[in-house]
Amino acid sequence: MKQYREKQADKHLYIRLVKNTSGTFVIKVCSTVFSFFVSILLARLLGAEGYGTYAYVMAIITILIIPSTLGFPQLLVRDMASYNALRLWGRMHGLLRLANRSVLASSVLISILGAIITGFIAEDFHAQMTTTLWIAFAGLPVMALTQIKQTALNGLGYIIEGQLLDMFIRSFLFITLVAGTCFVMGWKINTPLAMLMQIVSAVITLLTGIVILDKRLPVAVRKTPPAYEINRWVKSTYPLLIISALSMINAKADMIMLGAIKGAESVGIYTVANKEASLIVFILMSVNAALAPAVSGLYASGKMESLQRVVTKSARIVLGLSLPIAVGLIVFGKWTLLIFGHEFTRGDTALAILSLGQLINAMAGSVGMLLVMTGHEKDTAVGIGISTVLNVGLNTLLIPGWGIKGAAMATSSSMILWNFLLAVRVYKRLGIDPTALGRIGRW
Repeated sequence: MKQYREKQADKHLYIRLVKNTSGTFVIKVCSTVFSFFVSILLARLLGAEGYGTYAYVMAIITILIIPSTLGFPQLLVRDMASYNALRLWGRMHGLLRLANRSVLASSVLISILGAIITGFIAEDFHAQMTTTLWIAFAGLPVMALTQIKQTALNGLGYIIEGQLLDMFIRSFLFITLVAGTCFVMGWKINTPLAMLMQIVSAVITLLTGIVILDKRLPVAVRKTPPAYEINRWVKSTYPLLIISALSMINAKADMIMLGAIKGAESVGIYTVANKEASLIVFILMSVNAALAPAVSGLYASGKMESLQRVVTKSARIVLGLSLPIAVGLIVFGKWTLLIFGHEFTRGDTALAILSLGQLINAMAGSVGMLLVMTGHEKDTAVGIGISTVLNVGLNTLLIPGWGIKGAAMATSSSMILWNFLLAVRVYKRLGIDPTALGRIGRW
């Protein structure tokens, strides 16, 4: 009887995961199509240097969102799911209130400091870079608060609605504004205007997120006075903030350092190659978004066998769908880059190197997410910290002589190390093989 109940529970879990993963996948497809269309449009309208400036500023803002959100996004996904299951409405109310107020205060402070610093060093930049930075800093609090709404929805189990905010709604609004502006202005657009349209899209997305979360939040939460677990939340947010910061540095260090050493044109070419290579982990990100709340629930319930089965099946699906994409980009990369313009084909070797690194990333499975959702975020922080040091060091050594190829080699090397270290920690901490090879004999 017990085994029957477990099988039924696993069946319901798989159905929910398939639904959420499929929904997330469709949203990611639409978002990626919009993103690539906008990238092609902006690359052709702005040229390599103009697009490089836009990508460079977006990389800076994306990094600054990490300290602005203070580690709350990951905490919201994990604890909102727990509080919802245990009906701890007061703690859910308190966590949401603390997250919103803390993130608003920190993001506004960082925006003001960023704008002031930009003013002091403006003479070192060209006019478009300075103006674009000021516009981006004005939109930083909006982007940070949107992430809080998105992750709160994910924690409540509304994965599709949460993914809709940033991946679909903002992308759709941005592409609509870009296309409309180009049509009205005769296909003339500059970098500050492109950034302004990004911020307008973010504002509308935040307002939409507020409405959606208000409708999805259990009625009992608003009726229950907020309760706080300040000490526990703070202890969790520190390592989660470190993980987010190191992950973002790992993701953006290549572009930031490439821009500082080789200039905006190299950043533009490299960004396009990096965007294409990121398609390889498209499925992995979709699975992670749907799997995270389920992992937390299974681990808390002590259902380790079910957790291993879910992780292995997910890893095999990810590998099976990612491999053809990687092979296609490695073999036909130059032709895919030609879509963005002839000057971007110089990134074909970098694309091949990045594709190989992302394929190994997909093969390793959901290592980081598994550790964070089971309360082992400190192990994740250590592993990512080691790979970040390697990434920055290799970029420093390789970019001056190898340019975008050196940046690609540094990023891929650190990515491979990161996944190896975290996979080892997952096995030691949880007794679970996170890769697609997990317990082949059981299937």
